[in-house]
Amino acid sequence: MGSLKHHRIALMLNLQIGYCRRAIMGIAAYGREQFWLLEDMPAQFDSIALVRESSPDGIIAHVLDDRLGRALERLRIPVVNLSSNQINLKLPTIDVDQHAVGKMAAEYYWDLGYQHHAYFGSASAAFSREREDGYRRTLQRMKVSFDTMYIDYNLRPPFERDLHRAEESVTRWLQKLPKPVAIFCSNDEHSRFLSSLCQVGGIPVPESVAILGVDNDETMCLLSIPPLSSVDNPAEQIGYRAAAMLDRMISKGSKKTPSERVPPLCLIERASTERFAAEDPLTRRAIAFIERNLKNPKFSVNTVAEHVGLSRRSLERTF
Repeated sequence: MGSLKHHRIALMLNLQIGYCRRAIMGIAAYGREQFWLLEDMPAQFDSIALVRESSPDGIIAHVLDDRLGRALERLRIPVVNLSSNQINLKLPTIDVDQHAVGKMAAEYYWDLGYQHHAYFGSASAAFSREREDGYRRTLQRMKVSFDTMYIDYNLRPPFERDLHRAEESVTRWLQKLPKPVAIFCSNDEHSRFLSSLCQVGGIPVPESVAILGVDNDETMCLLSIPPLSSVDNPAEQIGYRAAAMLDRMISKGSKKTPSERVPPLCLIERASTERFAAEDPLTRRAIAFIERNLKNPKFSVNTVAEHVGLSRRSLERTF
C-alpha cells in the first residue's frame, strides 16, 4: 500500500444542482476504490487560477459556462465533463442520452392519451434542444398539436434580470394553450417554475396542465404543489463512469477519449401527471385508449379489452 499513488482529483461541480449531487456519489464510490483524494472547487471561470496552483492529476467538471469550458480545454490536465450544455467544447463528455429522454417523455404522455403537447425549456442550452428534439420527433408521427416556450431561467444566482416579465409571458402562454395539455420541461427547475405559475394563476395541475421534468431532483420535485413527475437520469452511474474514464486518461497520459451517452433510467410518476386517478396501470391504459378512440365508429368495449389484453368481463370488473 505504501507505493500506491493517491491521485488528487478536482471536482468542479455545482452541488446546488440535484444532478451534480447524485453524480458525486458515483465519483466518490470510484474514488474510494482507487484511494483518490477528492478536492472541491467552485464550477466557475474564476477557479482556474486555483486549479493551476493546486495542479491536480485530473478534473471532473460540470461545465455550463463557455468561458470555463475553454479555460479547461487549455489546461494540460485530463478533464471529464458531465454536461452536454456546450456542444462545441472538445472536452470528453459523459452525459445522459438527451434524445432518449425526450422520447421517453413523449411515449409516456401518449400512453396517457394527450392530444395537445408542449415543450418548455432553454433555447440556449444544447441539452434542452436535444431533449425537445427527441420529444418532438417521437410525437410527429402521432398527429398531435405541439407548442413551445423558452426561457433561459435559473433558480440559482445570478437570477434573470427581468424575471417578472418572463413570468408574465410564460403565464400568458399557459393560458392560451389548448387544454388539457401535456408539457414536458427541460429539467426539474423549469418544471417547478412552471408549476408555481400554474398555482398562482389558478391553472389546475394536472387536470388542465400536466407537468413533467427531468433529473428527478427529489428536493425540487417534492417542494412543488403537486409533487412533480420526472425522468430519472442515471446520475450516480454517470459519475462512476466519468471517474473511470478520467482514471484511464490519467494512466495513458492523454487528454482525449471518446465521449459517452447513457440511457435514462425510468420515469418517476408523481401527482403532476396523474391525470387519471386509477391506480391500476391497465385501467389507465384503457382510459387513455378510450379518449383517443371515442370518435371511431368501430370503437367498442371489446376493442378496449383487446387493446389492454383483458377479457371484457375482466375489464368491467377492473373498472
